[in-house]
Amino acid sequence: MNEFTADDIIKKLEATLADEGLKITSFAFRNGSKEFHISMQRFAPGLPTAFMVKGLQGTFRRYLDPQISVVLDGYEVLPDSGERPSHSSEELKSAILNGPAGNLQFENMPLLKFSVQNNDRHAAAEALENFVRMIKRRGLETFAADCPAEAPLKVLKQWCAINRAYMHRKADSDSLYIIHGEAVGEADREAHEASCCRDMKFDILPADILVMTPKSGK
Repeated sequence: MNEFTADDIIKKLEATLADEGLKITSFAFRNGSKEFHISMQRFAPGLPTAFMVKGLQGTFRRYLDPQISVVLDGYEVLPDSGERPSHSSEELKSAILNGPAGNLQFENMPLLKFSVQNNDRHAAAEALENFVRMIKRRGLETFAADCPAEAPLKVLKQWCAINRAYMHRKADSDSLYIIHGEAVGEADREAHEASCCRDMKFDILPADILVMTPKSGK
């Protein structure tokens, strides 16, 4: 028998989550299930939500079930969350970003998804930096990004130029781009771009859960 219940774990982590500007607004778990579903709300700046979710998953695997997965069903950012005081822990940030919790697992090609509202360049750069950190820890050199707004697309192009990465739009999409760590020869680019990732499946990660301080500026 487990020493802790799901409710016990959530209660013990409430203060830590609150220090990172996060609150679990609802959760659902059935004994014997391998999925713990949660919804969260960001009310102040703090560690990126994606890392906190994985940190929560690590705790559940340690104390509840070693095969459990935490699923984020809903995520809301309060309008004034970027202006409220934060108690974010630098020690926790280092532990999560540099430890196993920062190593998100992907079954398919990872895709960083910006929404039309994600039009803040600083937030876009932070989301991209955290996203790239995760995929590089897995040794991945190719990823995708959906950039329907102008600001994240500019950030992505700048990042590719600085890092000498090859970026091209997916042939059947208006806003989805494929980024390769290595360049493709000039003579092969047209054929490559027409067929690259045509039938690829993606694991989508919303950009807003990778930002510490939500912003609404331009």
